[in-house]
Amino acid sequence: RRMSFRGSSSATPKKDPQNLFLEFRQDETLRPFLDDDFQVDRFTNDALNTKTVQQNLHKLHLSVSTIDLEIRSQISTHYEDFFEQLEVIQELDSMSTIVGESVDDLDYSVKKIKNELDRGFTELRDKSKQLKRVFDACDL
Repeated sequence: RRMSFRGSSSATPKKDPQNLFLEFRQDETLRPFLDDDFQVDRFTNDALNTKTVQQNLHKLHLSVSTIDLEIRSQISTHYEDFFEQLEVIQELDSMSTIVGESVDDLDYSVKKIKNELDRGFTELRDKSKQLKRVFDACDL
């Protein structure tokens, strides 16, 4: 099964994604866009100074179209994988909710046991004090 997208004439990629990236990396016009320190102002000034604005715009438009087609192709080729991953994420989310509820229940039980122990300890301490007073009174 293949999913087709509006605006794409073909669901198969025209180029290998790795080769496409290498082609962009080797192109003098496109290379700056892939740099981590890309600066719009510097690129614009360079384009205006060399009077290559139209050429750069055309290349950029073609590159964006190529990337768009590649994204659509990848989605149509791998959409079943995406849905499987989505199902796994939904299952993990459900399991996370169940675990969270179980942790809340466990926390409630621990607090309840702590309160019982505190109550028992307090009662034992009070009875011990009371017994000590009785012994002290008997010694008099």
